[in-house]
Amino acid sequence: MGGFSLAAGGSLSGGLSFAGNYMLSSTFNSFMPSFNIPISNNFSFSASLGLGFGSGTLGLGLNTSLNYTNGDFSASLGWGIGSGSTGDYSGWGASARYKGWGLGYTRTNYSSADNQVVGGVSLYFRDVSFRLENDFFGDGHDRFRSNAFELTVGNFTLGSNLYNNDVGEKAEIDYNGKMLNGKPNRPYKGKPMGAWKEGQTYSSPLWIGIKGAGSTIYRFGYSHPMVQDRTQNVTHKFVPWARTQFFNRYDEFKKGFYNYTGFNNPYSLW
Repeated sequence: MGGFSLAAGGSLSGGLSFAGNYMLSSTFNSFMPSFNIPISNNFSFSASLGLGFGSGTLGLGLNTSLNYTNGDFSASLGWGIGSGSTGDYSGWGASARYKGWGLGYTRTNYSSADNQVVGGVSLYFRDVSFRLENDFFGDGHDRFRSNAFELTVGNFTLGSNLYNNDVGEKAEIDYNGKMLNGKPNRPYKGKPMGAWKEGQTYSSPLWIGIKGAGSTIYRFGYSHPMVQDRTQNVTHKFVPWARTQFFNRYDEFKKGFYNYTGFNNPYSLW
């Protein structure tokens, strides 16, 4: 598996890492504010360069957007490039809102060794938003950056992401494969379901966060197999359009504290 890194440690090392990352990213990003250039009464162009530090990783992103505003209606079309914890990426996105209510879509192409396309859907409800990124919205394969989400209420967030391997098109199935609680998969359309014999999960942090000045965000959480099991495996077991085998192997799982501080990447939650 290429291009992936997540460091784990105890509570003291996790706290020191977060404090150090906070100071570094805050110092850099304070000198790199976003730029907004009016084009007309309704149109504007914006650009921003940001730096982010995470658990054993360094990320850098350049984002641009064309924005339209007319009364209570606003729309944006953006593009960005950068690098993060799972490799280099390029992405584009579009969103529209009316009186704070709206939706958005992003499409991100990761060009690392674990290359794939991931799509993201965002829903806006005034000061509440929900962002979901999944390969289902991209190239359609259940692998690598399989799922990530973030719920934002005001300036506070709750989110998670996970990283699997690619089991391949001819992957073998263990029909006795179970979740961490010992529960089996459910049959689907009369066919038995189980777990991928070689289905690995490498990380699945759950975090809380707070939005800072400009486009910065600070996240702190913990990576544990239970997070993946209660999100991905539960989805594979119960959601009709997502029925498939479990990922229930954690041979190389990175368990421990997770942190990220820096620019809030609109194209990737990894």
